[in-house]
Parts: sequence; structure tokens; C-alpha cells
Amino acid sequence: MTDLNPAPVEPPIVAPETPPTFELDLSNLNNGSTWIETQQLYVKTVLADSSYNTVETKVIRPLIIESTNTELANFTADYCGFEGILEIAPTAMFDTVQCSEGEGETVLTQQEDSFSVTKLCDGVVVAKSEFKKHSDDSVTRFGNLELTFDNYPELKTDNNLCGLVATSTAKAFTANNVEIDQSVSSAIRLLTEYEGSPFELFFSTDTAPNRLFGSLDSFMSGGAYHAKLTTEVYPEISDPVKSSSGTIIFEFGNTLSNINADFRFTLPVSNAPSEQVEGKFELIIE
Repeated sequence: MTDLNPAPVEPPIVAPETPPTFELDLSNLNNGSTWIETQQLYVKTVLADSSYNTVETKVIRPLIIESTNTELANFTADYCGFEGILEIAPTAMFDTVQCSEGEGETVLTQQEDSFSVTKLCDGVVVAKSEFKKHSDDSVTRFGNLELTFDNYPELKTDNNLCGLVATSTAKAFTANNVEIDQSVSSAIRLLTEYEGSPFELFFSTDTAPNRLFGSLDSFMSGGAYHAKLTTEVYPEISDPVKSSSGTIIFEFGNTLSNINADFRFTLPVSNAPSEQVEGKFELIIE
């Protein structure tokens, strides 16, 4: 028999199992070492009729440590070698996350090659960021990318791909905790070099990498879902140009940190025929 009054939905973020610590020791964040950050956020919005919406986001990215300040308990990091330096203060990273219900608490945990920061509201996890050591060296090689065009040179990397994966799951519930709607979206950034210059391939789609396939059709989605390139070499097909149509097909068995996919999309080109782009990639951030 179906439960007509199921229990309230709890955030899907799992609390850390490691015993908490009062402060983090960042002395093992050696300059030039590579760490993987996995960040999760959970937001619940209660409406006037007691129905509510939830949004869970998850981001996975590699970080290369540039410097560490053990006195201030913060560090600076480089993202994939292509971005500006980020300043991260772990103990303050969720200060802007407000508790809609109950009291807030920040819990720190640490092991030899990992540490985490967790924000709880009345004991319920609403935000968590885990950092795990990947290598003592600077690593920007997390996969491969193959790309072919109608009228431009092909791109084929040799384990020289870096990237970021972000997913968002939005759900709507009745006041009796019955789920009535759900939508999933994801963004994937792939960074490498093309014709001797920095290159980015970006996907925004209506599914997650551990599902089947997603749309890259900006026309039908009002621009929300698309693929785009960023390259100085061929500005006529570079951002802000977005795919007018296309699909991305994810391999069965993918996880959010281990992704294989094939894709095909069309780029509109001013004063020229549209460019057909297709290829595949493997991205493993773990």
C-alpha cells in the first residue's frame, strides 16, 4: 500500500564518518600538490501552502595548491592551470549558507590525505566540501578529448584534458512530502589546448552524466542547454556562439567523477554554412 503521508525528505548529503576536529592542519597541503574537491549544497524552500522545493548541487574539480597560510588556515589554488588563483578559507567557506530552520553548526574532519568541511542545520547536513589528495605533483591530465569539424583541423588529446563537473537536481513536493516534479541539469567544462592555444569545450544539458543522453539544443531550450567552444584561434566559432542543436550521449555505468560520452552538435557561423562538430571524451576526476 502506498504511504499517503511519507516522512519529510532529508538532504541526500551524507555526514562525514571521521570524528570531528577543532581545527584543520593544512601543513600537508604542499605547494604544487593536486587535490580533488567535491562540494555539495542543499537548499530547501518552504512555500506558503507548506509545499516545498529542494535543490541539490554537486561540483567536482581538481585543485593545484599554490600557497598555504597555516596561521590563517587558508590556501590559494589553481584550477586546471587555466584559471586565476582561487583563495579558499575552509572554515569560512559556508558562512553564507543560511539555515532556514534551526541552528547552524560547522564540523571539521581530517585524515592524513583528506579533510572536509560540513555545515549542519539542527543536525541536518546542508553543505559539505571534501578535499582528497590526488598527487604530490601538479596534475592537469584527467582524460582525453577527440573533436572533428567540417572545416577546421581536428583536435585529439593524448591524456591532456582537465575539467569540472557540476550537477543540479531540483524537486517539488506537496505539503505531505509527496514528490510531484523533478528536473536535472549538468554543466561540464573540458580544458586543453588546440592549435597551440588554450581551448575549452563547455556543455550545459538537461541530464546528469550518470544518465543516458541530453539535449544541446539551444533553440528549443531558450539557450539553457547548449555546447560552446572557447578558442582564440577561430573566433568565428568561439563563445558566445552556441550550438543551435545537438545531443550528448553518456556511456552506461558513468559516475559523476568518471565520465565517457559521445556528442554531436551544430554551430551557426556568420556568413557561412553551419559547422558540424562531433567527438567523444573521457574525464576521470578521482
